[in-house]
Formats: sequence, structure tokens, C-alpha cells
Amino acid sequence: MSWYFTTRLSGMPYDSFDARNELTLVDTALRASLVRKLKEAKGSAIDSAGLKLFATHVLANAASIVTFNYDDVLDEALRNVAEDTRDPAWHPDGGYGFYCRPSSVCVDDTPRQMNKTHSLVLKLHGSINWRSRLGVAPIRGPEAILHHEEWLRERVGAQQPPLDRIESHLEPDPFVVPPVLVKSELALHPVLRIVWKLAHERLLAARRVVFIGYSMPVTDLASRILFRETLVNRSELQIEVVSLAGDPVDKRRVENAYRSLFDGLDDSHFHFGGARAWIENHVSMENLRVL
Repeated sequence: MSWYFTTRLSGMPYDSFDARNELTLVDTALRASLVRKLKEAKGSAIDSAGLKLFATHVLANAASIVTFNYDDVLDEALRNVAEDTRDPAWHPDGGYGFYCRPSSVCVDDTPRQMNKTHSLVLKLHGSINWRSRLGVAPIRGPEAILHHEEWLRERVGAQQPPLDRIESHLEPDPFVVPPVLVKSELALHPVLRIVWKLAHERLLAARRVVFIGYSMPVTDLASRILFRETLVNRSELQIEVVSLAGDPVDKRRVENAYRSLFDGLDDSHFHFGGARAWIENHVSMENLRVL
């Protein structure tokens, strides 16, 4: 029911002026809570070995990731692996599909350029490390989004401006689109139009698509339209679904959700042992080509 509450918080035509202000305050509080919970989850046990193996596989095969997640756990893993490889490396400056400058540009005018990478992380709903300059217009273009994260600062070195100096120049909320039934924000923000367009292009060109941990909710109309227009009725396309489900009822729910969009998916297309088991079974260091 999260889509219901977040849709309601986006406002209804009959809301009064005072009600809209109250809803805005609640929405801000919920976004702050979301960021806090994501950071707390990242601080708990993370399968670093599995993430490294998956990130290595992604970069080695020039694969791209289309994700609805807000966290930057995989982003960090990709950067850690890419730092030890030759081109094509992955870096937030260009790895999101647009020129995403580091937040340090708020206080440092060092010349920079967008790096080129074959692998992209296309975050269709935004990210907790996407921030905007203080006072930026509500409609966000690519020039308004900066990447702001502790893990990249730690790897670059201590020569950067202090984090508190940068933080005071940023809007407090990260740029994320909450799970609402009608995502008007997706078409409203030019930066998301770029990301969704790239996702459309990459999915159309794909010969193999692996859904990992995605439930294919019927309420996410925008994503279903994206998948229908890029992946449906393509006989040459290989589709795999990776989920963590042991109960027959849960398995059937996942199967029905995907079969409602993709005809012809038999049991061989589904892997219910979870992401780690799929990585271990399908991605091994021996079959990775050298970067």
C-alpha cells in the first residue's frame, strides 16, 4: 500500500491550501526517514564478496543496470571494481547516463569532464546520493543533479573540501521519486527523461535481461509500459527472473506477475534461490573476460 500513501501525499485537486502545506511537511519527513533507513541498512551486514563478483561481471560484459532502487550500494561496488581496471571504468560522473558532477563543485571550480563507460546504472526513480544545489528550481535538469557520497570521497583522498562546507550548499533532500501510482515527476524532470530514454534504448538493444529481486508490481504502470514497449514479443530475447521465494504461494505470485506481461515463460526462466545463489551459479570468475 506504499503507493497509496505516497500518491495521497502528492496532493489531490480538492485539498485546501493548508492541507497541501501539511502534506508537504509529511512528505519531507517521510523522505528523510527513507534516507535514514537506507543508510542504516547499508551499515548492516552486506555481502561484499557477492557484490564484487556481480560488479566485476557487469563491467566485464559491458552490461547495464536498470534499477528502481534508491540506495547506492551497487554504485559503490562498481566504482571499487572499476578503480582497479582499465577502460571502460565506471564512475558517477558519467555512469548514470548524464554528466553528474561531484558535489564538491559547489565550493571547488576544478575543471572536469564526463567520463565514458559502456556500463550504465540507470536509476529510474533517482538516488539517495543525487543532490541538488541549494535554491535550484523544482524542475530538475541534468545540470542540477550532483553526486554526493562519503564512499567516493574516501577513495579519492583527503584533498577535497570538508564535507560540512559542501553540505551547506545542497538541498537537504536527495532527488528521489517516491512510489506513486501516477508518476508525473517522471515526465516533469528533464534529468529523468534522459535516464528513461537511455533505459528504453538499452532494453531494446538487449539480448538477455535478468530481473533480480523485482516483483513486477501491477501498480507500477510506468515500468510495465517501459517493459512492454521494449521486451515483449521478442523471440530472440532471453529473460530470467531471480527472486528469493521458498513458499509455493510466493513463487506463484512472482510467476503470475511476470507471465501477465511476458507470454511463454516456463519454470526454467525462474530462479527462486535469491541473488547470491544466482550469482554463484551463473557468474564465476573463470568465465569473466579480462577487462
